[in-house]
Amino acid sequence: MSVDDGSCGEGQQLGKGEFVQDEAGGKTVHTYYADDEPDVYFSNFDMLHKEKRNLERWFEGEKYSQAYIDYIAQKRAEPHNIE
Repeated sequence: MSVDDGSCGEGQQLGKGEFVQDEAGGKTVHTYYADDEPDVYFSNFDMLHKEKRNLERWFEGEKYSQAYIDYIAQKRAEPHNIE
């Protein structure tokens, strides 16, 4: 999720950008990233698509701002040695 998400910073902080939050009657860990921060996790992939989505939703009479960083990536093929 993006640091621009409305729930970023809520709950108990575990580490940089990581927060334990109450969700659906249980505890959930959410990690929030700056726009290009997760790119390092895709270094072995070909990036096919990257998009940041900012949404506003209404749930049970309350407005929520949500922000996601979406990736579509394809793992690079391993080179084959033919001997």
